[in-house]
Amino acid sequence: MIGTLTRDAMARQQIGEKIYRELYPANSLKAEEALPKIHVPVRVGWGDQDKVLDVSSVGVFKRYLPQAPVVVFKG
Repeated sequence: MIGTLTRDAMARQQIGEKIYRELYPANSLKAEEALPKIHVPVRVGWGDQDKVLDVSSVGVFKRYLPQAPVVVFKG
């Protein structure tokens, strides 16, 4: 099982890096700079099986947007 997951992750590494570079260019704001500047109601929705940004990233939103409700979708 772990071997299969590792092979799958390695196969997606190149596309994951491309997506990350497009989402976060070198000159972009970092989450700790950008999130506190949001002054409108926010709800964070995340898929527990997200293949681009792992669900563990929700912690960053909770830290910098503590007033935002968080919903993690199963499956």
